[in-house]
Amino acid sequence: MLIFSVIKEVERIGDLMTNITEEIIFLREAEVVKHRKKNSETKKGRVEKYRSSEVRR
Repeated sequence: MLIFSVIKEVERIGDLMTNITEEIIFLREAEVVKHRKKNSETKKGRVEKYRSSEVRR
């Protein structure tokens, strides 16, 4: 039972980190990435693109 509780909390932390990242992208680029359709660019791809732009600066 403990392992399932830990897994659930780790997933929740991941979701919170995703939300924070979406807010940062919105604040920096004024682009909403929260409500995109599944067929468009994924959140993960968008975050990776954001990270790579930070490296170049």
